[in-house]
Amino acid sequence: MCGIAAALQLGSNQPPPRAWAIPHMRHRGPDGEGCLAGGIDSPSLEHCRLAIIDPDNREADQPFSDSTGRWTIVYNGELFNYRELRKGLIARGVRFRTNSDTEVVLQALALDGRRALETFRGMFAFVLWDAERRELFAARDQIGVKPLYFTTARNTFVAASELRTLIAHPSVSPELDPASVVEYLAFGAVSGPRTLLSGVFKLEPGHVLTVKDGTVRTEEYWDVLPTERPASAGRNEVLEELRRRLDSAVAGSLVSDVPVSLMLSGGLDSSAIAALAARHVAPADLTAYSVSFGLATDESTIAARLAADLGIRHREILLTEETLTEGFDEW
Repeated sequence: MCGIAAALQLGSNQPPPRAWAIPHMRHRGPDGEGCLAGGIDSPSLEHCRLAIIDPDNREADQPFSDSTGRWTIVYNGELFNYRELRKGLIARGVRFRTNSDTEVVLQALALDGRRALETFRGMFAFVLWDAERRELFAARDQIGVKPLYFTTARNTFVAASELRTLIAHPSVSPELDPASVVEYLAFGAVSGPRTLLSGVFKLEPGHVLTVKDGTVRTEEYWDVLPTERPASAGRNEVLEELRRRLDSAVAGSLVSDVPVSLMLSGGLDSSAIAALAARHVAPADLTAYSVSFGLATDESTIAARLAADLGIRHREILLTEETLTEGFDEW
């Protein structure tokens, strides 16, 4: 869970402020931080790193630039298939200086442009600066696991992983959007690209964003609807295909250079993920975390029993009114 931020002046003679975002997103990445100071016609890019892949390599810190200096990226997420993509890029003549998935994302985009997104399997949000084309390019993963918010205020484009970071930029003066507040109170969420703040938007899942010549554009690059109608299959074939896809998805998400943990509620979804994970990683190397409310009716007992059956280490966190209140002070 890294933190990313970007700011680009649109028709202004003032360069963007330096390191305006880092103090507000250190909680997202305690393992490293970096800032590329922007100019009048180039962005400031900031990053706080939570190191999962190639964690001990400081060259993998961000903002990350290619050897030519043309491309620079700030990236939050993980490509589960980055090792396969890396092999393909090496076969095409790309030389790597890190083992990070960040460099794979950058090199794939440098070679293939937005078509590279079709090959990305994982969760991600990134902002990429092309110094030659003077273009800022951002994208969010197909399902929208990783967040990215953006706005244009006082001739400045600003983007960040969290609203709290975005509104820390000196050009942004946040105001509540009354219609969005009503929608949130009615449905518990705000639909589409809107947020609770007027003029502040979410980059929607499966969408890209470009900023060029002072113009901000968003466009869909992926849709959940299949392009072709699947062939008819019997119940057993469908169940087997579902098992195969779930197993593949869980195996991919276990790719890591640091220990892996699970959130285990005791419900069907997390229990299935835990059982599949235990097939690909030695159970003793997995730790499952569960939240208990101290009630006889919660699922913590089920979670503990499942972890014991799978041989997974289990930690239970008791959430009470007191511990919940204490947490508010940190946020």
